[in-house]
Parts: sequence; structure tokens; C-alpha cells
Amino acid sequence: MLFRMRVYDPAQGTAGYRELEAADLDTARAAMADQGLVVLQARSAARLSWQRRKKPDIRLLSIELAGLLRAGLSLAEALETLSLRGEGTAAAVYRELLGKLMEGLPLSDALASASYEVPAVLIAAVRANERTGRIADALEEYAKYAGALSDLRRKVLNAAVYPMLVVGFGFLVAVFLLAYVVPRFAGVYDGTAAQVSTATRVLLTVGATIDRYGLEIAVGCAATGFAIARLLWDPRSRARVGQSLVKIGPLRRFAEKFQLARISASLGMLLKGGYDLPGALRLAQSLAFSDRIRSGVEQASLAVNEGRPVSNAWATAGLADAFAKRILLASERTGDLAVGFDALAATYSRELETALERASRLVEPILLMAVASLIGSIVVLIYMPIFDLAGILQ
Repeated sequence: MLFRMRVYDPAQGTAGYRELEAADLDTARAAMADQGLVVLQARSAARLSWQRRKKPDIRLLSIELAGLLRAGLSLAEALETLSLRGEGTAAAVYRELLGKLMEGLPLSDALASASYEVPAVLIAAVRANERTGRIADALEEYAKYAGALSDLRRKVLNAAVYPMLVVGFGFLVAVFLLAYVVPRFAGVYDGTAAQVSTATRVLLTVGATIDRYGLEIAVGCAATGFAIARLLWDPRSRARVGQSLVKIGPLRRFAEKFQLARISASLGMLLKGGYDLPGALRLAQSLAFSDRIRSGVEQASLAVNEGRPVSNAWATAGLADAFAKRILLASERTGDLAVGFDALAATYSRELETALERASRLVEPILLMAVASLIGSIVVLIYMPIFDLAGILQ
């Protein structure tokens, strides 16, 4: 049986998910313990694939908690105040954190052992700032970081919505023509003297087939759609599909730029929170989802551990062009790498937004013309025999 477990690594101070095949839950827990990992939560992966809890908005929680800390409340008072807002996901989160705090855990460990997934960068930022008592700073920095990534992700999705609507509407119109209009025209042409071209004959055959086996085709399409939805519901399958898509040329460039923006923003946040560069790189590596970027960050991390400047390590690993290397060189001279990585994150985000805008301007008219051409071709092929018949009657 496959189990999915949320585990805590005391050596690195990070939490994450692991999947393991085991005979039962106790065996899976024992295997994780043998690896030095503390199991925080464990469930059957098959059960998890169907049961999804409503996830808390970690960014909003960070903003609310930071606001009360800025107002002068202690951490326990802030959590207790926020937990009094009644029932709901947010209130349950605050009560859980308050309970762990009362057990003597610091906030970073409480977040790491929570029953919901907390980003590793937030846990690391809070842990770094707990030493200086600047937890509010860590929460606000994470809120800015998460907000910038959310805006960028929303722009990517918005850029894809209109093309998807155009393609979907065109597909529905084409299906209507093939399933309803074409079969009726096929009956009109039977026994007429009109010459039917090969393309029109193929179109009429397709329409007649859809009309005759409409129910079977509909059931098959529904089953295929359900299988695809079921496949994408599984996080592992969704990740594999995403990794396959980002290997396509233009999409690969978009994906790499997005990863570099996210990694640079997280490095800036962690360095401002007091993390050393090797530790920040180790945490940021988990944000990469393509093999090239992940191996590049790992290579840069090894080079930094050997004492090489981050600008040189970043460029050698293929993560920085001449512009990015110049930014990092300047930040090395000033001794503030966080500013350099923040500047890179902002630059990558602007480049992504510009590229998305240009791609939208190019793709949208192409899709419109393609859909219009498809529907127009179907209509012309339907009416072509009528024109021939009109010529014969004259």
C-alpha cells in the first residue's frame, strides 16, 4: 500500500512530504524513523487522492499575525486573539498553532509540525528571525514574496483563459455542426443529381457516424475526460504532466524564467531574515521543478560552499546571463546579496509579464483565425453540393 506522509527532518530543520510503499501504516512510520525523520501525519495515498481538505491561505494568515504583532501583542496573545474569530479553516489553524506554542514549541517548529502544508521558506524565515525577535518582519517578508508570486501566477493563468475559451467555443460549434447539421444535409443530398466532392463525402460520413453512434461517442468522451481529470487529480501525475509540458521550447523558457523569479525572491527573503547563503540555497533548491534549474542551483550551492563568489557560481551553473551576473557582482561589493536577488526577481517578473503580453497578442488572433477557418470549412463543404445542384437546375 502506498502511504503519503508529512515528515520533519531535525537535521535540516525542514518539513516536507514523502511517499512510501509499505504493508501497513506502522511499517511506514518505522521506515521513516530509521531515516531519522519524524512523521507528523500519515495517510493512504489512495485515500488522499479523493479527500482534499480546504487549504488555509498562508499568506493571509501571515499578514494577520504580523499585524497583531506590530500592534504590540505577544505571539501567544496574537494567536489567541485570532483564534476567537469562530469556526473555519483560519480559526482552526490559529488554535492549532496556539496549542503547539503552549506545549513549548517555538513558532517555526509549530509551523513545521502543523497538520497542513506550510512552505519551507516561511518556516526557515521564521526560524531565522526568532533569534532576534523579528517574527513580524519574517511574516511580512513572506507575505510580500507570496503576493508577488501569486500575482505572477494569476497573470499566467489569465493569459491562458482567453485562448482556452476560444478553442472551447470553436470545438462546441464544430461538434454541433457535425452532430446535428451535417447528418440532416446528408439526407437532403441522397438521390439528388448534385456532385458531391470527396471532402464533402468524408464530412457527411463523419456526421452520419456521429449521428448513428452519438451515445457511444458521448460516453467514450465522458470516460476519457474523467480518466484525464482523475489522472490530473493525483499530485504526482500532475507534476509529471507539468514537467513534460515545460520541456517544449517556448514553454521551457517561460518555466525557467518563472523558476528563477521564484528562487531569487525566496533567496532575497531568506538572506534578509538572517539565513546564510548556503542554507538559503539549500532551501531554494526545492522550488525548482525542472531538472536543469534544480541541478543548476545544486551546482551553484556546491560552488558557494567551496568559497567561490555567488555571482561566479550562479553564472557557471547557467543560472545567470551577463545582466544577472553584473547585478550579483554589484551586490557582492555592497555586501547586500538580498538586494541583488530582489532586483533579479523583479526583473524576471517584468520579463515574464512582457513575454506573456506579447504571446497573447500573437496567439489570440492565430487561434481566432484557426477556429474561424475550421467552422467556415465545415459550412462551405456542407453547402458546396447545393451550389452544384443550383447550377444543374438552371
